Amino acid sequence: MRLRPVVVSVFALVSLATGAARAGGMNEAPEQGAQALARGGAFVAKADDATAILHNVAGLAGQRGTRILLGANLQASSFTFRRVGNYPADAGADAGRPYPAVTNTGGPGVLPMLAVASDLGTERLGVGIGVFGPNANTGKRYEGVVGTAPSPARYDTVSGEGGSLLLLPTAGAAYALSSRLRIGVSAHAAFGSFQQGSTLYWNLPDAAGKPACAGPENPKCDGRAAVSVDGLGFGGAVGALYRASEHVEIGAQARTGSTIDASGQATIMRPNKSYVGNKAHAATLALDLPLVAQVGVRYIETAGTFEVYDLELDVRYEGWGASEGPRVDIPDVSSFASEQGWNDTFAVRAGGAYNLAVGRAVVALRAGAYYDGSATDAKMTRLDWDTLAKVGSTLGVGLRAGAFSLSVAYAATASIPRMVMDGGLHLKNAADQDAETKDQSLGVLNDGEYRGFSHTLGLSVEVDVARVLGGVERPTTERPPAGDTIDPSAWKTRHVPSLRARAASASAR
Repeated sequence: MRLRPVVVSVFALVSLATGAARAGGMNEAPEQGAQALARGGAFVAKADDATAILHNVAGLAGQRGTRILLGANLQASSFTFRRVGNYPADAGADAGRPYPAVTNTGGPGVLPMLAVASDLGTERLGVGIGVFGPNANTGKRYEGVVGTAPSPARYDTVSGEGGSLLLLPTAGAAYALSSRLRIGVSAHAAFGSFQQGSTLYWNLPDAAGKPACAGPENPKCDGRAAVSVDGLGFGGAVGALYRASEHVEIGAQARTGSTIDASGQATIMRPNKSYVGNKAHAATLALDLPLVAQVGVRYIETAGTFEVYDLELDVRYEGWGASEGPRVDIPDVSSFASEQGWNDTFAVRAGGAYNLAVGRAVVALRAGAYYDGSATDAKMTRLDWDTLAKVGSTLGVGLRAGAFSLSVAYAATASIPRMVMDGGLHLKNAADQDAETKDQSLGVLNDGEYRGFSHTLGLSVEVDVARVLGGVERPTTERPPAGDTIDPSAWKTRHVPSLRARAASASAR
């Protein structure tokens, strides 16, 4: 049994599952981590908290003690597709009605993160580990029915069968070669778990050998496909931070591409509720993640040893154009690989912070803005993920007091609307086995207007473990750290007293 159109439809639903793995023009927020998010994602030249393991691994060499950071991004999206045209004449009670708008009905998605950074008691070395989710909205949900009518986007994507998950466990190390230059390397695994479902157009012949549906998109010819696969991929990154002068720091990081090889099972159901072959078929999925390179320049203004403010500008490149697209293989049915029309993307991110000393604490006021280019040509725009170009603005506040740092951030992201009039997503009949007609298009599915807007709230808490537990010997360094610390010259002392010792000293005075 060779049902290539079925696999084409399975590929369409897998595109929803793998959308969470993408970045660049598919982001709904510029970055993970509340400090980076508040700065519009401009963080590669700063990278001075435990999320350096993600943003620029070289930043691990500029941190003292052992720090644990726990955080999350809460994202809500309102992506909408209004398809051009009317329901076809063979669509029953809805025939001739204009297509209704299809809107994400899912709730907010939560993207947690955990990172640990430590100098291991050394002078120049820094190490870190972390676990991050994808930088994208996980709360997407599209129903197969809009009101009482079948969704005009149901052959592209509908709601998940349990959701999808992508985690990036990462470990890295960095070393200060001099007071000006730090370098670092990291390795990561990409674990993906995808469970998604979609609608098939399956026009079976009736008892007389005639098609059950006279025209395409009749809901009585709708079948169903679902896939559940899990797998791993591996990659790495190299980063550098260079202090060019007292006021200028330059950062860069490049992360390799990788491929997630996932396996599991797929089920395919005809419109008469009967399964194709056995209820479950073995299935595999291969998904390419792109090369990502970014560089940033940061200007720093100080008053003595106190950093008053900084401004940063970053440029980011993601090589999605080299991806082959998801490759789906269901040995009992068929295999399929498709070029999704992905493009390389470029992003520009700008942001900074203004720091205020309040007693022994530091309050950081942060803001930023960014632009992400589109990840697809207009004709390949789909509902499965927001690939439109985007503009966004961000703001946030940070508080550092003693061993604790708290950061809160908000980002508003507007997708630049796009009207598609020559779409490249075509309907196929999954039941068609005729070699001459099985690839014949039954119409374009993605012509229409696409709009999107998202809100992201970020929160993180970082704890200096050594300062909580007691005094710690800290090595000297030739260069104070750049960051929101109230007294970088403290790096030049050999001992930082514990909270208990400082309280005792204050009582004695």
